[in-house]
Order: sequence, then structure tokens, then C-alpha cells
Amino acid sequence: MDSNIEILRQVADYCSLIHSTPGRIRVRVSPKIKELQNEVNLHKLDEIIEKIEGIHSVKFNKMVGSITILYDNNKFPQEIWHDLLNGINLESISQKINQIKKEYHANEFK
Repeated sequence: MDSNIEILRQVADYCSLIHSTPGRIRVRVSPKIKELQNEVNLHKLDEIIEKIEGIHSVKFNKMVGSITILYDNNKFPQEIWHDLLNGINLESISQKINQIKKEYHANEFK
């Protein structure tokens, strides 16, 4: 199985939708996500997310355990976020992540 799909599945298990509108999503993150620290680099996650073209901002609220993401709805339709949180179409989302990784690494040393 693709490692991205497994990571997506694991992270999604700790997240639940609070609210979303086109271009903005707010997600509750369970404190139990710390269980993944040995498998997923959670500390770099916000850095990587913010560098993705089409993501305008990522705001972590550790006090209430939520993440708010402002994004370009044309690049990331609401359905992608809902699929991610529900563990649906993870292969398609993984392909998008692989493309983003390539772009990220290509631009990392510019």
C-alpha cells in the first residue's frame, strides 16, 4: 500500500470536521494524534502544508485542538477535504500529494 495513503488514513482517524465553506475548513484534531509521532513528522506538517500552492494559510489552535486552513477552492474543492476526513478516494488524494511533493522538492532549493 502507498505510504501516503496509510499516513492519510492514520491522520484522518484523529480528525473530524467542525465547519467548512468553500475556501475554508476547520477541523478538530484529537489530542491522541500524538500517538503518531513515531510514524509521522507532525512538527513539519504545518510548514509543508503552508508551502503548497493553493493553500493560503494554516492556523493551529493548540488550546482547543483545531486546525483552520484557508485555501483556493479551485485547486482544492471541498469534496477533497470531505473525502480525506472520511477516508474516501485516498488514492486520488495520494497522487495529488505526490505531485505536491515533487513541486515542493523542486522549489525547495531555489
